[in-house]
Amino acid sequence: MKKLDSPGMTLISLALLLCLTAQGNDAFAERFRFQWETGISGSGQYDDNIDLSTYDRNYDWSMRITPYVRLSLLREETQASLEYGLSFVHYFRNEDTRLHHHLS
Repeated sequence: MKKLDSPGMTLISLALLLCLTAQGNDAFAERFRFQWETGISGSGQYDDNIDLSTYDRNYDWSMRITPYVRLSLLREETQASLEYGLSFVHYFRNEDTRLHHHLS
């Protein structure tokens, strides 16, 4: 059986909820407001033990680029948000690129 609880399915569900509320009840729309935000961040770092090895330590420089999307639900009293990011991490000396998913 295929697993359906992936970050992509979560984002699709939230987009569907947003469309339904945007076209739904006016009283509901007055109490809740949705806000979309997109962005990108980047960073670089030096690590003297990238493999976390005790004996054969391996050093490298890395660069991380993370595009993200955030959906916020705003009310007068409270605020909730969901953020999804996909990080591309490139190691220069080992010429390795890794992908990391973030859902918070």
